[in-house]
Amino acid sequence: MSDKMSFEQLREKVCKEVEAAKAQANDYEGLKIKYRVFKAEDNTPVENCFVLRPDKDPAAIMALEAYAIFTDNAQLSHDIMEWVNKIEGNNGGQT
Repeated sequence: MSDKMSFEQLREKVCKEVEAAKAQANDYEGLKIKYRVFKAEDNTPVENCFVLRPDKDPAAIMALEAYAIFTDNAQLSHDIMEWVNKIEGNNGGQT
């Protein structure tokens, strides 16, 4: 028997977690669960992560630029900066 959840089991679990998070978060503007993240290879949930939306949030662009500067991964740094430049080019630097 497989240890992997079926799609329906996963969907049910995520829906319950999202509803619980919504009930808890209501008007709170600080750090909260806003997105659920899953691994691409097997759809297992990823905990303790933070989603950045550079297309919506100027602070996310700054965070990505800082990450690109300080990472030791040259290819990742290059890819992040290309992505940020594309986003800024698409909206004139305004979000």
